[in-house]
Amino acid sequence: MKNIASFVSPIGASIKSSTTTQSMSSMERLVIELSNPDLRENALRVLSKFQRIRLFPELAPLLWNSYGTIAILVQEITSIYPTIQLLNLTQTQSTRVCNVLALLQCVASHPDTKMSFLNASMPLYFYPFLQTTSELAQFEHLRLASLGVIGALVKVNTKESIDFLLRSEIIPLCLCNMEIGKELSKTVATFIIQKIMSNDDGLIYICGTAERFFAVVQVFNMVLESVGNQPSHRLMKLLIPCYSLLSQHHRACNALKRRLPNMLKTVNTVNCLREDEITWSWVMKLHENIGVNQVPLVPGGGNQ
Repeated sequence: MKNIASFVSPIGASIKSSTTTQSMSSMERLVIELSNPDLRENALRVLSKFQRIRLFPELAPLLWNSYGTIAILVQEITSIYPTIQLLNLTQTQSTRVCNVLALLQCVASHPDTKMSFLNASMPLYFYPFLQTTSELAQFEHLRLASLGVIGALVKVNTKESIDFLLRSEIIPLCLCNMEIGKELSKTVATFIIQKIMSNDDGLIYICGTAERFFAVVQVFNMVLESVGNQPSHRLMKLLIPCYSLLSQHHRACNALKRRLPNMLKTVNTVNCLREDEITWSWVMKLHENIGVNQVPLVPGGGNQ
């Protein structure tokens, strides 16, 4: 049996190695096909599918380091600038560029390519998509895909990514998408702002002027009201940490005391979140900072 096991093990390792080699070869072939206009659309579709299911972890370095590939992806993005200005973007065009953005998302999230992505100011190429306001599905998909790239940048919070996003004025774009976007876009945009606020520099930036603070709180309140009938909604679980983070800033806390939505002071609304320990801790911290401890928030959800 021992001899059989020692014989089978190398075979299994060999098969795994062979499969990995074949996958690498397939990815390289598809990346090369990006340079062929006739094969590019299919290559984008297949590569973006692999990226979404995380089938090939080293796709990001391959894309970034392959000669001319990033330039081709940028060309695909800029090619639809005229159509978004004229509001005649088609669903086919939108899907194609969304596939491009899916590839850039993997580049933005990979530790070996993230800094190069930022140093090249790559997000600026798709910021125009975040500035669109059309409610047509093809525009919404484009905005969501663009937010996905930014979300990948902030998922692992680094000073470099936060500094870049603050300098490039991403917060007004996120606020706009929280206002006009569908549920998923609102959620991703809120996630981005929460991650920025979790960084000291981000919180100081937002609370640095009354104009910024009130602009942010106004949108937060609007979105919170829109999900008021669904207090366990995932947007609520993102918004509460945002309010709590604001309450940690002295000047913002004083202003927030006068502008905290009644919904966040109502026991029946917030007690429904008690089963989510993380969100519950944010609620308790918010109420402690704001000074609304008279609201009977108890782990069991009842009044005392």
